[in-house]
Amino acid sequence: MAVSKPNSGDFQAAPDSLSRNRGIFDDFEAYRTPSSRDYQAIFQDGIIVIDTNVLLHLYRYREETRADLLSVLRALKDRIWVPHQVVREFWRARESVLKDPQESVETMKQLESKIDEVKNAFRRWTNRVDLDRDHADRLIDDLDSGFVPIINEVSASAPDESVEEMLDTRKDPIVQALSEILDGSVGSPFDEKTRQEKITEAMKRFDMRKPPGFKDQSKKEEQGAGDYLLWAQTLIEAQQSKRDVLIVTADVKEDWWRRTHGQTRGPHPDLVEEMKEEAGVRLFMLQPKGLMIHAKATLSIQVRDESVEDIERADKRLTESETGGWTKEGIAILFERLMLEDRFPQEWAIHEAAFGNGFVSREQVYELAGYDTNRSLRGFTRPIIRLSNELRMQGYIAEDAVEVLTAVYDSPTNPGSATGFRLNGDLIELVVEVDSEESSS
Repeated sequence: MAVSKPNSGDFQAAPDSLSRNRGIFDDFEAYRTPSSRDYQAIFQDGIIVIDTNVLLHLYRYREETRADLLSVLRALKDRIWVPHQVVREFWRARESVLKDPQESVETMKQLESKIDEVKNAFRRWTNRVDLDRDHADRLIDDLDSGFVPIINEVSASAPDESVEEMLDTRKDPIVQALSEILDGSVGSPFDEKTRQEKITEAMKRFDMRKPPGFKDQSKKEEQGAGDYLLWAQTLIEAQQSKRDVLIVTADVKEDWWRRTHGQTRGPHPDLVEEMKEEAGVRLFMLQPKGLMIHAKATLSIQVRDESVEDIERADKRLTESETGGWTKEGIAILFERLMLEDRFPQEWAIHEAAFGNGFVSREQVYELAGYDTNRSLRGFTRPIIRLSNELRMQGYIAEDAVEVLTAVYDSPTNPGSATGFRLNGDLIELVVEVDSEESSS
């Protein structure tokens, strides 16, 4: 039997994605560690997007640190582009940030008051025991000299100008510097119709946990959509310019970054992929500390090591404030101590709430703990509160750290019947991270 030859028209070329061999970074660009050449190229011909928190943190850094960061921004002026959403958020938050953020002035007043109080108490004692006057004066001088370094340290963080002066934008040195650096570098706003469409899109992305912004899901619609509005405007600019993008942000949440064991490793892979698909360019991200380090190595600019250290300390402190004063270490220790006390129901309830959008129901608690359904849940959170207080006293968490789990009631007039318990929204990702690390270790 004759075999007919296949017609060349019967074959179709394989898709381009299948027609060539690929490398390990194809489709996985997010896992490539950027080189110094990458950052040099960005500094020379990329788009450098500055997030709102970087601008607002200028009010929180020491004077020398602020001067160094502004010098870096000036050196990159021709590359900087700022989404309109960033400037919108800056002006809305500026006046609340203007007040002495570290309460340095009030702390100095309290320290000085304490010095006087201690010195007066000591003088009264020296009079009672008839201590030699010259010896007493020398000891008081020692007291003064002991407090001086502490007061000087606090003083270094105090604002140089009064709040009243800085409220006047003509007298605010930060506004004046940013006005010059960002002149002509701010993107156009969305029209109102497009803005509302983008906010709606942000809500849909939240449900899919698609970055950025899903960590802000608990905020009001417009506030929660802020990160996505910034991202959407950045995508449009990248599409038009066809240049690689570097986003500089002090935000370290998982809806921006790929994180491993609590450390930021690079942009979230979904963001890298979306930038490539929508604009055909690469996405890079740095925190302010990283920007300072790479600018110092690449640009002909002076950056003090102390400024880099100050930024790292300040950003860490501010980041912890965004997690309710808790850290992963604090959560892990809380779990350990609950287990040591055989408080398994409380520990399980926290885990269950973290994976249940922050809520664990009364019925779930009964099932997890094996409780009789007639048992009251009054006092269920007391062990967590007590252990949290111990962690505050021991310095594992901030003094004003939020309560972990709170009871939820159908009616305030019937507090004995909790319908369930809510995990503080700031702690959900921390608990999930601790669980993930424990399961992988």
